Amino acid sequence: MDLAEEMSHVDGAVVVRRPELIDVESSPTRLLSPANSLDYVKTLQSYFPIFKESLFSRMMLVKHPGLYELPISQKFLDAVEEGDDMAAMYLSTNYATEVTVVKEASDGYESVPAVVSMADVYVEEHGFFWNDKARLCQLIPWCIWNLVAPNSCQSLVNGRNVDTNETRLGPGEARHGKVVVLTQEYGLAYYHLLVENLSRITIVLDVLLENPDIKVAQFSFLFFRAGTYACDQLHDDPMPSTCRLVKSCSRPLIFTVEKHAKVELLREYIYGLFELLGISQERVMFIEKIHADLALVPPATVCGKPNAVLVTLLRHALLQGMYPDTGGVPPIPPKPIMVLIVRANKRGLGNNDEVRDALIQNFPDHDVVEFFGTDPIREQLELFATASVIVAPHGAGLANIVVSPLHTMVLEIGPIECPTCYVNMAIKLQHIYARHAGSDRWDDDCSSWYEPNVDEIVNLVRCFWSKQGVHM
Repeated sequence: MDLAEEMSHVDGAVVVRRPELIDVESSPTRLLSPANSLDYVKTLQSYFPIFKESLFSRMMLVKHPGLYELPISQKFLDAVEEGDDMAAMYLSTNYATEVTVVKEASDGYESVPAVVSMADVYVEEHGFFWNDKARLCQLIPWCIWNLVAPNSCQSLVNGRNVDTNETRLGPGEARHGKVVVLTQEYGLAYYHLLVENLSRITIVLDVLLENPDIKVAQFSFLFFRAGTYACDQLHDDPMPSTCRLVKSCSRPLIFTVEKHAKVELLREYIYGLFELLGISQERVMFIEKIHADLALVPPATVCGKPNAVLVTLLRHALLQGMYPDTGGVPPIPPKPIMVLIVRANKRGLGNNDEVRDALIQNFPDHDVVEFFGTDPIREQLELFATASVIVAPHGAGLANIVVSPLHTMVLEIGPIECPTCYVNMAIKLQHIYARHAGSDRWDDDCSSWYEPNVDEIVNLVRCFWSKQGVHM
């Protein structure tokens, strides 16, 4: 559903479409492949034998209760192989929002990006906004309880707690002039922050850079207060990090020293990302509820479905911030880099040392670098910006492929129950993607430890290079 189209019918709302951002001639991402130049299906077909043989075909033969959680079905694989329209529809963000317009296989990208502006509005932490001047619910299908809801993971759940009749501002809630609204749950899980929240800023980044008085509203840290919060049985963690719709559950919260440290670390990551984009931390607000004289609202992104236009623009903007002297081009490392993501808690490799040693032994021309995710955000991104191959268990560190070079080889390791946000992200960014199930079992939980067959991991990496015409 197109928020810009719906809002164009609302009194007091102004919709500005920005076709120049994806135009072949004028796009700022021209050197990094403009968003409208990629054919989803042809991209996936170009390395389809690797994709299909990366144990997905074995998954499809298993009758497992969790199979419905995996959007990539045998039907989709067949559609890619045949190059038909169903594959393009799956890979489209619009398809994820239940748009019934059939997209041709050659038209995989989303619609022209747009931003909605509205005066005299209240905005709350989950991205809902409303005012007293328009009966929004009479006109907008996305509108519930007389407010406009973002199309994010928790919209229906969070919307029940928004009181649009309460216009008083409490302690810590303030009136502001111009505000870009990026609040959208889950903004604090790294994947969702980077890919779904931060990517939205690219539609108005030039406006923000030219107008330093405009502030940015970001998701707050309210779920650390005493009370309840949304949790996911699959990614059961005090810091929810899910790529799919979650269910509400009640749980008392205790603000521990460990959680406080995690909040501070997340703040540093968020500030670091904004600074790479040219936005100082003084302009970033972690809000509960605010009043804005003018709110600029980029279209919300779909949970687990990266918007190809936005992530392409984000890649360009981050690389420009990281390497301003070379026009966003990273340095060439002395040896090709193969990143192995190491996770210390859940969703790590129980046989990480064996996998690492096998990669070093079988690919001596590569520099195998273990990634722990503890460095400052800029250093993390710099590693991924120069990587040739990434081997990783399912988890947040994989989101850093947003800055990896085109056609980076990405091997994700994770059971069938793990969400498919990273395969979507990899394809939208034109990476070469394969997946290993993590073991020979089909009932492993996504939050468990994985112990993949080491030889299978090595063979999949070798398949990457064989497809590229490189013998190793």
